[in-house]
Amino acid sequence: MNITLEAILAKLPIAKLMETIETHILPLLELLPDKRLRSVVVQMILGILGSQTPVITEMAGSNSKREGQTWAIAKRIYRLIHNRRMATERFYEGLYASGQQVVARESPAYLVVAVDPVNFEKPYVEAIEGVSTVYKATPPDLNGDKRLAHGYPAITATVVNTKVPVTSYANWFSYTTLDFISQNREITHCFENTCRLYPQRRLRFVGDAGLDDQKMFAQVNQLKQEFIFRACHLNRIIEVYNDRLHRWESENSRI
Repeated sequence: MNITLEAILAKLPIAKLMETIETHILPLLELLPDKRLRSVVVQMILGILGSQTPVITEMAGSNSKREGQTWAIAKRIYRLIHNRRMATERFYEGLYASGQQVVARESPAYLVVAVDPVNFEKPYVEAIEGVSTVYKATPPDLNGDKRLAHGYPAITATVVNTKVPVTSYANWFSYTTLDFISQNREITHCFENTCRLYPQRRLRFVGDAGLDDQKMFAQVNQLKQEFIFRACHLNRIIEVYNDRLHRWESENSRI
C-alpha cells in the first residue's frame, strides 16, 4: 500500500499546489513569527484539501508518504494550535486579509454575502468546556424530526459571488460561557465585521429564515446595506411600493 501511495503522490503537482496555497494565504503567513510555523500552516491546508476534513489525524495522513510520518506531522499541527505566541485573532486576521486580497483582485460590482447560523454537533459529549444544547435538523431523529444535541452554535459570513468564496466572518461560540451575550449580538458582529472589511463596497446580505426578524432588518438598514432574507413567520408587516403615489406603504400580511 505504501508503494502505491507514494507512486500516486509522486505524480501529483505538489510543488505547484503548494505555491498556489502560499500565494493565497500570504497575508496569514506574513503574520506568523517563525518560518517553521508557516510550513505547518501550508501542510494543514494541504491535509484539508486531501482528506476533505479538518480532523488533524486525517490531515496529517494526507501529508505523509511513508509509514510513521503521520504522527510526526500531527504533532507539528498540535504544537501550532497550542502555541501561546499565536493568538486566535491572528488567524482570523490572516483569513480576512486573504479574502480582501481576492475581492480586490476580482473587484465585483457588489458583494453577495451569505450569512449562515449553524450548529455543530459533538456526538456522545456531555461534559466538555462550553458545550451547549443545540437544535439539529441534520441528521434528523428516528421520526424524521429535528432533535436536541450537544454541540456548539456558530455563524459564518461568506462572499459567494467571487471565483473563490471569501470568508468575512467566522465565529464558533457557546451559550454557557461568560462572554456570550446573545445570538442576535453575534449576528450583529457578523454584519459589522463584513462592513469593516469592505467599507467601500456595496454589500448584499443573504440569509435563510433564521434571519427573518425585524431587528436584523433594522441592523442592516442602519449600516446602509441591502439584504434578502427568507420570510417564514405567519404575521409580518410588509412594505409595498405604491406606483401611483410614488411611496412605500405598510400593510399587514400573512405569509
